[in-house]
Amino acid sequence: MSVNSSSIVNGTINGQEMVSAELLLLDVSTSDGAEYQCVVRNRFAAEHSIRSALKVFQVPVFSNEPDDMSLLVGQNAKIMCAATGIPPPVIKWSKDGGAAFPAALQHRLFVRPNDDHLYVVNVTIEDQGVYTCHAVNEAGSIQASATLRIFENSFNVTLKDTVVTVNETLLLDCYAGLSHPSQRMEWTLNGEPLFVDGDRVSLKAQGQILAIRKVELSDFGEYACELWAGNDQLARQRATVTIVGLDGVKMEPKTRRKFDFQPSAVLLTLIASIAMLFTAIACCIGFGRIWSSRKVRDRPEPV
Repeated sequence: MSVNSSSIVNGTINGQEMVSAELLLLDVSTSDGAEYQCVVRNRFAAEHSIRSALKVFQVPVFSNEPDDMSLLVGQNAKIMCAATGIPPPVIKWSKDGGAAFPAALQHRLFVRPNDDHLYVVNVTIEDQGVYTCHAVNEAGSIQASATLRIFENSFNVTLKDTVVTVNETLLLDCYAGLSHPSQRMEWTLNGEPLFVDGDRVSLKAQGQILAIRKVELSDFGEYACELWAGNDQLARQRATVTIVGLDGVKMEPKTRRKFDFQPSAVLLTLIASIAMLFTAIACCIGFGRIWSSRKVRDRPEPV
């Protein structure tokens, strides 16, 4: 903030000079909010004006804007929105430009006390639409919108564990009946995107069927099909593929054994073992001393 103050003589009254002054604040920031007072002095006394309060407002700014979202019927939606400003802005929501929320009538829509996000539980087709977040305070208002898409389709078949022999064809069916242009199917092998060369490894029916010709031993592992809509994963299922070699040897994912390692129990066992060892040593030493003393006592005296 920069300050510019000036005073001028406006004339005289009854032989006395009349002085007026002004204070100009440039590039005002929120820290300039305070009470200001004019003080007039001469060599005899000083006089103070009434205090004036300066309030500095700040237009709302989004710190978290809502994003487009795709869900399946029955899932839960969390539409995020947060804003800052002075005074703190009030967050309001609208759907498709109006205040009607089907989820609210069915008690499936709520806002938590500690945030301004919008929650829709057990979504239905009626809940899809454009949701707009409005942030309003005394300095102004801003808004941001996001589209919520709801899909009814999921997997129509279950991806099953499969055993196939080398050089045979592997078929994995993950049909979901893709109903929207934004929907797609993606495949992974052992958690990594599956490389599809279009020849030996290919996808059919809009990616819902995976076909691998002339399978090799290296094709074993955990396969997963994922149903996506835009940037949102709607559903996922997995299956294990075991490959049998020409010699009858099976190549299948190994299940790692989990050990419940308890350091305290191991430490107590170690301490107990050491204590038993020292006890045994002490017993051996004590027994040896007793045996030696008996031999000395039983030795015949010289004649």
